[in-house]
Amino acid sequence: LFLSFSLALGASTSLFAQTDSETMVRINMNNADVRTVIKWIAEQTQKNIIIDPRVKGKLSVLSSQPMTMKEAYQVFLTAMDVYGFAVVESGDNLKVIPNAQARSAGLPIMQAFEEADGRSADLVIHIIKVKNIAAAEIVTLLRPLVPQTGHLGAFPSSNSVVIADRASNIVRLSNLIKQIDDSGNFNVDVIPLKNATAKDIIQVIEPLMKRGNAKAAVQFASDERSNSLLMTGSTEARGSVR
Repeated sequence: LFLSFSLALGASTSLFAQTDSETMVRINMNNADVRTVIKWIAEQTQKNIIIDPRVKGKLSVLSSQPMTMKEAYQVFLTAMDVYGFAVVESGDNLKVIPNAQARSAGLPIMQAFEEADGRSADLVIHIIKVKNIAAAEIVTLLRPLVPQTGHLGAFPSSNSVVIADRASNIVRLSNLIKQIDDSGNFNVDVIPLKNATAKDIIQVIEPLMKRGNAKAAVQFASDERSNSLLMTGSTEARGSVR
């Protein structure tokens, strides 16, 4: 079975049905109207999506390989973020709004994350209880890692850190905060990069570190705006990474 769906302005997608009946999609949208893209996603995911009047413009998304609709939805969320928009839950519906209004739009609170959340572009709020270090100190250290559209704050009374951001970035920050808190000190290095992106460097280094001694584990995070790599761990392990 082969199904196809075309969007205006040269944007098109192809849907493939696998033998296990799981629908696959390849997204190729070239200079497509953002509202047309949102309408297509709403139809494919059976979600009710409310569009803010300020959400306008064109976008392009290209994929070389077919993906599941769940994966396609994450691509959609990432594309909205790239073009300055956010998708926020509102009861049983979704709202597409400008990024600047996302923090005050009633984001869902995530108590815990699953492995798949490390790749999720959903906007959520997460609260982290800190035990060994003042939450305000962690906020000062990690604030550069949260984009301007996100939020990072401290609750001194409960010594907790509150983060509002993409789930994938919160997962990285949560792991980094846990590493700092467990160690009880701020053994954090910040390494500005010139010729490669921080995310690419982390993808190369992390598998190599996991093959070594578990006690020498290093936790990484990246700051896209300054293209810097942050890491915490033992002095020896951080020296090896450098």
